[in-house]
Amino acid sequence: MATEREEMMRVLDFILNRSDRAEIEVIQEAVERRVRDLTEGGARLNISGLAHMTGKAVQDQLGPKGQIHSMMRRFVQELVKQHQPDISDEAVSKILDEYVPDEEAQEKGREDRYPRAAVLSMVVQFVDYGLGRMKPEEKAQLAPDWSRKYWNVFGSRTRRLIADFLKGSIDEETFWRDIKAAE
Repeated sequence: MATEREEMMRVLDFILNRSDRAEIEVIQEAVERRVRDLTEGGARLNISGLAHMTGKAVQDQLGPKGQIHSMMRRFVQELVKQHQPDISDEAVSKILDEYVPDEEAQEKGREDRYPRAAVLSMVVQFVDYGLGRMKPEEKAQLAPDWSRKYWNVFGSRTRRLIADFLKGSIDEETFWRDIKAAE
């Protein structure tokens, strides 16, 4: 296993010599959040939060393809082990699967485990909430952390369509046509 100094040098080499603009933005956001965490809450490290932030940032900016994805899984695994040496391999595996899923799981999501009508209902709720169209009484009935749970059910195609629609990259008619095309 690499020493902390060697690990830091690899990270710096990546930042200074091999990263593109999108990767720099992800790194900058991660550093700013880490500085905030250190100044606001002492030196406590929220492993789950760090794993989630790192995995999500990489997926949002770079997608789960190739070498970057496997590097991030190893990086998150090393961070977890470094800061919680007594954590079981099973617990580390669950953290990785939840926040930095393997490529096949990421592509597929968990949509096939649910009836198509249930997935479409989840998409409707996710989009209505994102657009501010959800009624207050419906919002009040949502479970804690519902959006993350829904997002983890959606496959990469559904995620991409939702993100494009909420960003305004595609119109509503195109969105629903493409969502329903997966049926």
